[in-house]
Amino acid sequence: GTDPRDEATRRRLVELYRASGDGPRALGAQQELAALRPRDHDTLALLGRLLVEQDRGPEAIAAYERAIEIAPDRLETALALAQLHEWGNNPRRALALLERVAKARPADRALQERVAALAQGGEDGQAALSALDRLAALSPQDSRYAQQAVDALVAANRLPEAIARQR
Repeated sequence: GTDPRDEATRRRLVELYRASGDGPRALGAQQELAALRPRDHDTLALLGRLLVEQDRGPEAIAAYERAIEIAPDRLETALALAQLHEWGNNPRRALALLERVAKARPADRALQERVAALAQGGEDGQAALSALDRLAALSPQDSRYAQQAVDALVAANRLPEAIARQR
């Protein structure tokens, strides 16, 4: 195994380099730390963040994907990775990631709204409908989500379902 002092030293170096605004050196120390702890979610997530700060999106995606494999339930990592997929013009991958997290967190309204918007923008009717139904369940007194669900069914040419819901 590695000397735990090596890890502590590198972690401290990352903090110091970040505090002094030296992104490239912070990244270098974090890459060494990730090599020592390849199965540590937090180490990989910070590596992803530092790569993003250095405009190294494809490498950041790889780091975040490894982090998500280790801890699939970590919302902030899923959101960061989804954002990178959106910036990289890959809304389908962003949606797949966010939809999985949204199903696990049905009470997170902001997340459901983001999934619904992404699904509607990417013309994924079923994902939009699922998110809108979760939102409608969160706010039964608010008819907006139920109406948007009907609109999504109409847009998907699922008129019999739209009519049944409208009643």
